[in-house]
Amino acid sequence: MQNFRWDNALDNLKPIFIKDDLLDYNYDEENTFNGGNEFRRFDIRSLKYETEFVQRIVMHDDGTDVYLMPDKVRYYTRYSSDNDINGKFEIKNYSGSHPDRDADYAKVHFQLNYKDPVQDGNIYIAGDLTDWQYNNNTMMKYDEELKAYTGTLFLKQGYYNYEYMFVKDRTTYGDESWLEGNHYETENNYWILVYYRPQTVRYDKLIACRKFAANR
Repeated sequence: MQNFRWDNALDNLKPIFIKDDLLDYNYDEENTFNGGNEFRRFDIRSLKYETEFVQRIVMHDDGTDVYLMPDKVRYYTRYSSDNDINGKFEIKNYSGSHPDRDADYAKVHFQLNYKDPVQDGNIYIAGDLTDWQYNNNTMMKYDEELKAYTGTLFLKQGYYNYEYMFVKDRTTYGDESWLEGNHYETENNYWILVYYRPQTVRYDKLIACRKFAANR
């Protein structure tokens, strides 16, 4: 798995070589992933001032709206290194000592500038902030007036990574290369899960796992 995504996980890989306690999975193509791009980010640990990618914060009697800076498609841009957290988030606020209890909620508004609506699929806000789910809550809608896709998430204060994902009709996995680009230099987290099914058992047993960070 890449960045703990289940939608594009590679499974049913059998070892191509077995010797004693060595299982060799050194495939050429079958176990490779898109490199993708470093994640986008925003910081709402404070709702009193706008941080780098926050355009404005509007407070109402019944809640708070956070409007992020409009994003651009990155598939044509050169790779730029960034110290991201590989799609994760951290719940935290600067005005309290117990973020799980003290942190407030806000409606966070996303905008991805795009000349025309896409065909044969939809665009979603993706990352741990949406649990990598592609549904009506994470799907963006096209705004003809803005010439952009827009979406809103109800999030707790914290520091967030995210990206935009294209999901083709009649598929269940996301393709980030359309919108974010695809670079071999990108650093990602990977999980390897090893399952084994004994002859007398009807289910797979998880017998080993390992996490590591690497370039593609």
